[in-house]
Amino acid sequence: MPQLLEVSAEDRTAQIEELEVLQSIYGEQCSVATAGDSCEIRINPLEASDASLLLQVHLPEDYPSCSPPVAELEAPWLTPETRERVWQGMAAVYSEDPGEPVLFRWTEWIKEQDSLWEAADSWHKQRRNEARDISDRELARGLEEESLRQEIGNRARQLATRTEAEEAAGREMETKLGIVHGSPFVDRKSTFQAHLAEVHSSEDVERAMQALLANRKIAGATHNIMAFRIHQDQSSSFLQDCDDDGEAAAGGRLLHLLQIVDARNVMVVVSRWFGGTLLGPDRFKHINNVARAILEECGHIKGKGDNPKSTKGKKR
Repeated sequence: MPQLLEVSAEDRTAQIEELEVLQSIYGEQCSVATAGDSCEIRINPLEASDASLLLQVHLPEDYPSCSPPVAELEAPWLTPETRERVWQGMAAVYSEDPGEPVLFRWTEWIKEQDSLWEAADSWHKQRRNEARDISDRELARGLEEESLRQEIGNRARQLATRTEAEEAAGREMETKLGIVHGSPFVDRKSTFQAHLAEVHSSEDVERAMQALLANRKIAGATHNIMAFRIHQDQSSSFLQDCDDDGEAAAGGRLLHLLQIVDARNVMVVVSRWFGGTLLGPDRFKHINNVARAILEECGHIKGKGDNPKSTKGKKR
């Protein structure tokens, strides 16, 4: 038993001395961190900090007299095949002089393996190039975004100038076409407003829609639901159509209203500005009510006047 204690004490002394020597020999290329019976040796003969190899070592109680250190290797560029070659080389180094401290010899042997560090350098350069490519792409994307922002700004300024001119032309066209605007109706912050124009052809419908959409407020509505009904005297038939503008079935309901009141030669557009609260079926009721109100006001509902009132000059 005294002999075993003596061996253990000698091994511990050898371990401490070996770690002190390693710490005194290696500078930036290799660092040693001790924690009880383990240490870490970071080996890096290259300038690239991310290409180092970490040798983690556990020292058994009977190292170096009887047992070799238990070692692990860590490096992001280390392949399984390369790792196996390093293990074999380290085993050969230890077998050359068993029973003697081996950490210094292992470290030096690893540093001298040119093929190992060529692989590390190749990995580092590939990673650097990938990072440069990413940086170049980000720079290009930033330039594209800045160019896009400038283009959007230029277009916005051009649009504002053009929109002002178009809106003025639209107001003039509204006057010529005698477009009437009904009173807005608000429910839960959603606003509904009807617009009416007398039309006698599909060209009249198109011109009236262009005049209305030249108005930025109307053009910015969530929906502009439209229906028209034109009586064709020669064939005693009707030219009629509708547009939901995203409000499903609303255009058909609006056209149905024109049919049941027998409105003729008229186009009705109901603008809706969504207020953030879903109204459910109430929205159709509001569309119908504002449309009926403007039809009645302009004399397009039978029984509300002998003849439809002219809308010329009745813009509100």
